[in-house]
Amino acid sequence: MKLKRLAVVAIVLAAVGAAGFLLRPTVRADATAELRQAYKASRSQSYTATVTNTLFYCGREYRTRSRVQRKGTLERIEYLSGPMEGAVVVASGAVAGPRGRADSPAPVGSVRDANKNIDLLLENYRACKLGRGTVAGRPVDIIELAPRYRGNPSKRLWVDRVTKVVLKSEDWSAQGRLRSRTEFTDVNYDVHLLDAVFKKSSTGANLASFGDGPDLNRAEIEKAVGIRISFPAYLPTGYVLHGIRVYDCGCCTCGHRSAHLRYINGLNSISIFETPASHNCGGGKCSVHCPSDGRCEVRNANQANVAIAARSDKTVIVVADLPKEQLTKIVESVR
Repeated sequence: MKLKRLAVVAIVLAAVGAAGFLLRPTVRADATAELRQAYKASRSQSYTATVTNTLFYCGREYRTRSRVQRKGTLERIEYLSGPMEGAVVVASGAVAGPRGRADSPAPVGSVRDANKNIDLLLENYRACKLGRGTVAGRPVDIIELAPRYRGNPSKRLWVDRVTKVVLKSEDWSAQGRLRSRTEFTDVNYDVHLLDAVFKKSSTGANLASFGDGPDLNRAEIEKAVGIRISFPAYLPTGYVLHGIRVYDCGCCTCGHRSAHLRYINGLNSISIFETPASHNCGGGKCSVHCPSDGRCEVRNANQANVAIAARSDKTVIVVADLPKEQLTKIVESVR
């Protein structure tokens, strides 16, 4: 399996937030309460399920089918079809909270920080109920997250009315295009899963573990990457720093090592990659060609827009599902 290449694609897609198609809001207070319950359920419920994921990319549909086992923050995904067929991914959402320093925040992971994330989401999005339906034989409420600020994507959720588990979701771009869909085709809550299910086995050749890199401070990252990290002077309303990581490019032999700054608004995200100018990111090795004259260049990556600018000591790449003019202002503000 070409997991390494797929992981690179996953990182770019992860840098993108989710999006949606706006309708007139209805029972907003009830929707907000149910959304909070769904966040809590995502960290506490146990189940097994068959899940279909569909990615809409370049006018085509890419579909995968997987068997998911979930126990609180622990998750095991066995891919049954699609590009990662035969692969098994084990993940855990249980990570440490922030150190309390502005230069080294950790990803949202603790219960307290999960609550902070939902608060941030509701600061930037309006939750509204669109109606009811059925997914995987279970009754659901349909909730839409509509952006309070123009230019952001949005999302629809189909929430189990009893367990509050999200059984279906749709991500829509800021331009109103359907980007992806995740849907349970069956689900069983009457399960008792052992922790051993979520550990890598000695015989699992295709077993992988996905997660963020180590939580380093700014000085440690600058030493590892070899350049001074610059923070953007401009960000759209509602975005806060989520974390800084060292990112090792997984594409072929280019050997990129970048500082990865990630900003979130609770649903969407902005990824800023700062790479030393000494690295050759041209030549088609990574499908990234850096402008040599320092001008900003914006490209459409279908799932997100990509803005690139050259500086004297580094190349700056910004990836986000935002309008091109917003990306241009962000990348030009990183000096």
